[in-house]
Amino acid sequence: MAVSTISLKLPDRLLRLLEEQSRSRRTTKSSLVRECIEKTLAPLPRKGQVSCYDQARDLAGTLKGLPRDLATNPKHLDSFLAQSHRRRFQNRTSFDKKEAPFN
Repeated sequence: MAVSTISLKLPDRLLRLLEEQSRSRRTTKSSLVRECIEKTLAPLPRKGQVSCYDQARDLAGTLKGLPRDLATNPKHLDSFLAQSHRRRFQNRTSFDKKEAPFN
């Protein structure tokens, strides 16, 4: 990928913010500027096609000290499936419960 260099003038306040954020994220100022530009200029999804990720992508990876992905952790997945099954069964009508083959 070809990379070009540009010059950018920033007010002192933005420069301080950029420096603080780059230090806290342990990244370069250039990398942080590229990330912000990509987020801002990324093509918007067509109307009616906004995903949950589109709505919360700026939050992804911001919480520290949590497992990377709960969906891949069997302990959390088993717990979720058990809760989901219980909720589905509790929401059934009494007629449905009488007909259930596993009662």
